[in-house]
Amino acid sequence: MKRAILAGGTALALVAVAFLLVARNRPATAPTKAAVATAPVVRGDLVGTRQLRGSVTYGPVTPVESAASGVITAVAPVGSTVSRGQPLYSVNDQPVVLLYGDLPMWRRLAPGVTGRDVRELKENLAALGYPGLAVDTAYTEQTATAVRRWQKALGLPQTGAVEPGQVLVQPGPVRVAEHRSLKGSRTAGPVLGVTGTTRMIQVPLVPADRALAKAGTEVNVILQDGTSVAGTVTEVVAASVTTNQPTDAQPTAQALIALADQARLGAAADAGAQVRFTVAKHTGVLSVPVIALLALQDGGYGVELVDGDSTRIVTVEVGMFTSGRVEISGAGITAGQQVKVPAS
Repeated sequence: MKRAILAGGTALALVAVAFLLVARNRPATAPTKAAVATAPVVRGDLVGTRQLRGSVTYGPVTPVESAASGVITAVAPVGSTVSRGQPLYSVNDQPVVLLYGDLPMWRRLAPGVTGRDVRELKENLAALGYPGLAVDTAYTEQTATAVRRWQKALGLPQTGAVEPGQVLVQPGPVRVAEHRSLKGSRTAGPVLGVTGTTRMIQVPLVPADRALAKAGTEVNVILQDGTSVAGTVTEVVAASVTTNQPTDAQPTAQALIALADQARLGAAADAGAQVRFTVAKHTGVLSVPVIALLALQDGGYGVELVDGDSTRIVTVEVGMFTSGRVEISGAGITAGQQVKVPAS
């Protein structure tokens, strides 16, 4: 029977295209006197993956604009972390303080005002150690008293009211990534850019790869030193198009990946990383090394089973090709059998 050894297959295709390297006459069953190289038929899981390049970052940069008008007199240093109650920058020598929450400060808060923004302010005051506040939606005289104490500690005029330009609301602590305006310039546009304080992996996605990532997708991240760490896609955000590449080659989205173990990153930031996404998984299937697969002259594929001093070629159906192995099935194929492979 004429047959040829299949040289390889793609790691992503469920049905691979093979090419032939060697062809020679051989009987379907023949005694084998010399020692041959073999590999076992294995039952287990095959996982098809796609590896994309990413980078270790603190996430996308968010621009911060000032609601106060005037001259910028101070800005927190690039790379510094700013927490609740601390100033991000100053306008006219008055600090603009970071508070936590999800509702931007959009109006003046004073006695008689009610709303979710009042609750947000009171939650922050309580967290900063100003006791005796009922954390509700009503701005009372008691609230004004706590605000005066807070303003005194910041060196602000003790008005008992909070102006929109005096605070900046973010979900949590921020890291100053860049300065957008210089000290001494007037407030016009973003003052600085901030990120979160937790490092993550950021992976650009071209349209063809967009389906790989969605919130909750588990991935494997390979760092520059070769170590790997588990990660989970937390969010997929739009990516700005800045190159002259063809549309289908430009990243249109970015996957943000949280890591299970931040300590594994060491001091890495703005470094490269490889991210492995699962494309497909076949559970409990039989597989052999790709180099054991034969392309038969009459069509289809086979493997050469080794039984003692004899071998025989058996026709098989192929499935997933990945990581140098191929899924096979066929009559009489069982786990533990030995198949012939080219001698190294």
